Amino acid sequence: SCMSKDENSYGLSGLTAERARALLRADAAGAEVRGLAAIDTLAVALAVGGGAGIAVWISTLITNPLKSLMKDIQEVSGGNLDHETIPRSSDEIGTLAGTFNKMTGALKVAHEQEIQQKKMEHQLAIAREIGDRQGEGSDLGNLGNAYDSLGRYAEAIAVEEERIRTASTPMEERMPSHSHHPISYTMSSG
Repeated sequence: SCMSKDENSYGLSGLTAERARALLRADAAGAEVRGLAAIDTLAVALAVGGGAGIAVWISTLITNPLKSLMKDIQEVSGGNLDHETIPRSSDEIGTLAGTFNKMTGALKVAHEQEIQQKKMEHQLAIAREIGDRQGEGSDLGNLGNAYDSLGRYAEAIAVEEERIRTASTPMEERMPSHSHHPISYTMSSG
């Protein structure tokens, strides 16, 4: 046989030992490249998956408090001015929740003042209807204070002026006539 010992040891006919070693080195290098490619693919997959996970986590940190605040806003807009939101953080969303509570509190106070104003207007109408000038003056003073607390200053001034006119009405004009009241009033002179 014409094959040398080196050619037979690799079982490759027609290849020289040097060529066989080169092929083995190329095969080993290819395996190394394939291994590196697999590692790179795994690293990219982990980076993409990790990035997506972090994005979901961050969006949950933002959207959950906003969803909770939206529920609280719907509760208050439905008329429940006693409802308060619970600030769950000290970031901008937590600050927004605290500000929302302050706004709801101010809205509740304004609503209560408006109810008081309506009540005072009703009491004033009754005092006028029955001719109770003293009650009218008192109710005008209360109504003026209510307008003032609501920031309705022009109305508060107008009501106060009317209260002063009512208070300066002579006593005789404030007394009910005998036809309206069974008790007779007399004025003594000096």
